[in-house]
Amino acid sequence: MKPRQVAVAILIPGMVDDGGWSESAALAGESLSGSRDMQVEVVAQLGSDGASETVASIADRGTDLIIGHGFEFIRSFLSLAPNYPQSKFFAMDKVKDEEESPDNFGCLYQRQDEAIYLCGRLSAHITKNARVGFIGGVEIPTQLSNGQAFERGAQSLQPSIEVLTSYAGTFQEPEKGYRIAKEMIGQGADLIMHTASETGNGVIAACKESNVYTFGFILDMSDLAPNIIVTSLILDVKTIYRRKAQEVYANRFRPGVWTVGLREGLIGLAPISDIVPMEAVDDIKKTEREIVRGIRKL
Repeated sequence: MKPRQVAVAILIPGMVDDGGWSESAALAGESLSGSRDMQVEVVAQLGSDGASETVASIADRGTDLIIGHGFEFIRSFLSLAPNYPQSKFFAMDKVKDEEESPDNFGCLYQRQDEAIYLCGRLSAHITKNARVGFIGGVEIPTQLSNGQAFERGAQSLQPSIEVLTSYAGTFQEPEKGYRIAKEMIGQGADLIMHTASETGNGVIAACKESNVYTFGFILDMSDLAPNIIVTSLILDVKTIYRRKAQEVYANRFRPGVWTVGLREGLIGLAPISDIVPMEAVDDIKKTEREIVRGIRKL
């Protein structure tokens, strides 16, 4: 008897070799493909509209689990899920708190802000100008929360620090990230963090060119510029997607919002660079423990 396979489609808004957000989904797809229980299809560069026609055609084939790697897919998933009750839909961002969703739809609330708070506090340890920068992508709630967390983290250590904040309005324009970062550097920022996916590649390029500290996002990016990347915010996409696929395989799909953060171990920081003093590293580890235990509120 042929073993049962779960058909999984992973839909990605950007390029699979962007070095961060989209690439993390492609790598998760490769990992799932290594299981004999999974049949995986990866569809990339679907654009900001969520590609409803593509989603519908994939659901028409009877795909068991359709994963949308980003907020771009929420609207089309919510619209189409009731029409395809045999398929499960999972989006990598959360619906609005007041919004109802069908029983075959789930989404992820990423507490990126917890790890980004740590990055903000770490930036206050490192800066010499008491002026740092944060560059987000599209102004969606997750991104706005990230910017606020970075500022609060920096000011938790150095209340007078100035945090320059900007949102590029896009996740897929490295040139725009580069321009914004260069403007911040021109204003005296000596460290810049981004959470802007492909747009953030331009941020890292600008920081590397100007010898300004920065952070990686989603994957460990230390190899890109080891002299300036302090650490990276890590999201364990492989584990997240494997758990959802296993739920579908076991006929135990959990709809609704799944929240992950530092406590769950699915979001955190990569090893901190040796350029950071050990007392600063110890402080960040202590702060992380306080967040996990609920002692420190963001």
